[in-house]
Amino acid sequence: MNNVIPTLIAAVLTGLVTDFLFHDSLFKSVPWGLSLFVWLVLLTVASLTLICRTKPISRWKSSWFLVPPLFLAAGCVWRDSPVLRSLDLGVIFFFLGLAAVSAMGLRVSTAGVMNYLMTPLQLAENLLFSPFVFIASEIGWKDMLSDSTRTCMKQVARGLLFAIPLICVFGGLFASADAAFEGIIRKGLQIDSGQFFQHATLVSISMFCASGFFRCMSIGQISKYLAQDEKEPQPKALALGQVEVGVILGLLNLLFLSFVLVQARYFFGGSSLVDVTTNLTYSEYARRGFFELVTVTVLVIPVLLSLDWAMNKTSQAGLIVLRALKASQIVMLFVIMVSAVARMRLYQSEYGQTELRFYTTAFMGWIAVVCVVFCITVLRDKRKYFAISSLLSGVAVLGVLHCLNPDDHIVRSNIAFMNQGHHFDAEYALTLSNDGIPALMENLKALPPGAQQVVRDRFSGQFTHAWQADWRSFNLSRMHAYNAVEKCLHSKYEATTPGAANNSAPQEVPTIESMRTCD
Repeated sequence: MNNVIPTLIAAVLTGLVTDFLFHDSLFKSVPWGLSLFVWLVLLTVASLTLICRTKPISRWKSSWFLVPPLFLAAGCVWRDSPVLRSLDLGVIFFFLGLAAVSAMGLRVSTAGVMNYLMTPLQLAENLLFSPFVFIASEIGWKDMLSDSTRTCMKQVARGLLFAIPLICVFGGLFASADAAFEGIIRKGLQIDSGQFFQHATLVSISMFCASGFFRCMSIGQISKYLAQDEKEPQPKALALGQVEVGVILGLLNLLFLSFVLVQARYFFGGSSLVDVTTNLTYSEYARRGFFELVTVTVLVIPVLLSLDWAMNKTSQAGLIVLRALKASQIVMLFVIMVSAVARMRLYQSEYGQTELRFYTTAFMGWIAVVCVVFCITVLRDKRKYFAISSLLSGVAVLGVLHCLNPDDHIVRSNIAFMNQGHHFDAEYALTLSNDGIPALMENLKALPPGAQQVVRDRFSGQFTHAWQADWRSFNLSRMHAYNAVEKCLHSKYEATTPGAANNSAPQEVPTIESMRTCD
């Protein structure tokens, strides 16, 4: 009971805070930003308090997994790209799940890949079902109130029962006697049923999920299927001998090697090969081949991990041979990845940069890092560190993407692409997030007149109806975008707008103050 009350209080407060921070973002289309960071700070403080109160010191290490979400939430305050923010949110909730299962007893730092894959299921189970157990069996409702408290509450209820009719009668008389008092009464009793339902729903759902999460952090126990150790003997039906694994790896290596050798000219032929090949366009050469090679790259690591998991390690000499086969396959995989990236670079040199092309290439970079991690851990018989190392490498790559600012990079690359004589797609540039707006406004005068007018028209209409400023919605990229638009349109609008010199009336340009105060 001592652990239940703090957990219940933390859940209630989390529900109220969630409603305060995210109601407008969910129901009024107000952008979110700093609110996520504040919410995670409060969630972290509550989680640390519960862990320190209820868990032994050996379990306090689970609080380490609450740190990366704070940095990722800061990334959401920094960048405005929907792709980056979606990745941030996904990794944030995954780390919260790791914190929960770690507090329940799983050694996450040495857990296997299957444990990581089961973590979201474990968290979903606790969020959906633990609150029912928590409310029904763990909260001692009868013991929460003493006999004297119950007696006092009954007396208060009887007093309210008699007082309410009297208040209604006298209140009605006072309202009829004075118009000002009537206005106050009407305003106080005016309740927006839609708003009330929204707040009640958000608070209830938040409290429900928070009670499940805090129960994991304080009194939850790990599930049997998640606590299974990958080092346990595998079922005979799944076990493979070293000979079988050697045959599989050997045949795969022959296939990879033959493909690399036969297609070497096709891999690295570049624009000269495209020019001399009949009916072969840049799109067919680069785009189609790129995604097939990405699929191959994604499948190789799971196959190698599965073979390593199912193999009976009986002979040391056989292990050395199998490791050599795995290492050679990783080397050929690197060749395929280099070829895939070369294809995409060729495609970008002809058609420019887009989000899909940028992020797919970045994903290939992360897969390359995972391959290095595979060689360092699995091939050196330290498989237990593969999952956590791969996860941390993904977080590192995500941090690098925040520093690179993908949308800004895309805009600047396409402007450089335009300077080489190609077409600049202003409509596509305007579909990017606020991260790319400063670069677009900085190079506005270099754009063709038609593209300049498209950009001005879009921002003049969009920013004059900007969202109302709120600290919960603060985002650094969004602020820089507003400042860049104001500076460009305010100081150079008349000089760059076609026909402005013939117009004696001054142009009305939105200011940053009006942008932030307009509904």
